[in-house]
Amino acid sequence: MRYNKEHTIQYGFRLNKRTDEDIIKMLESRTSKMGYVKSLIRRDIKRREERRAKGIRGLEVMLGPNTNQYWVYDDIDDVFIDPPKELAYDEEALNKALEDFPDWLFDEAYRYYDEDFEI
Repeated sequence: MRYNKEHTIQYGFRLNKRTDEDIIKMLESRTSKMGYVKSLIRRDIKRREERRAKGIRGLEVMLGPNTNQYWVYDDIDDVFIDPPKELAYDEEALNKALEDFPDWLFDEAYRYYDEDFEI
């Protein structure tokens, strides 16, 4: 018990049976859920480190929680970007707009840093 308190941390989260059905199925198919999640996180860390080392900006479009709005995550600056409203609900249009690195990606008015915001 003392070892756990001094050397470990525990995280928990809830999944919605309706909207997260794909995630639930994948986790249920794994013998070691913790091992699977840790391997995905480590793969993501390695990918981000490799991109940063090469100076490649990694932009990822993600659906916000409990919403239909899309956000952009910039892993070089570790920031969430709230796209203009005309793009926020259209994943295809947002991905197309990102190809040109529009000015709003770098506008502080659209950026939410990790310490201030959790998607």
